[in-house]
Amino acid sequence: MTALEIVDLPADRLPGDALVVPLFEDRRTLDGPVAVVDWRLDGALSRMLVAGELSGRIGERLALQSNARFAAPWILVGGCGRGNSLDREDYLALTARLLKMAAKADISELA
Repeated sequence: MTALEIVDLPADRLPGDALVVPLFEDRRTLDGPVAVVDWRLDGALSRMLVAGELSGRIGERLALQSNARFAAPWILVGGCGRGNSLDREDYLALTARLLKMAAKADISELA
């Protein structure tokens, strides 16, 4: 059974097996949960973006072992394409892709 719990915590304090965050290719500077992740990883995502190693394109995936600054031991960054023009159906498809990514990684408790 799947349970959903809505909590009011910053991304780095969310408990779970992995923290899943979206990365949009048309949103620079980083904002939201992925900005918290980048900050807590001392700018690692920003450096990867500048170096061209990460873009945020649809289907892109990155798994990182977290550090002591996170409640979850793993971080999954999912490329989500262009975010500035998303509608309701796009958000549903995006959520499904992120959940599928986590399921393929055999992660049962997501943050």
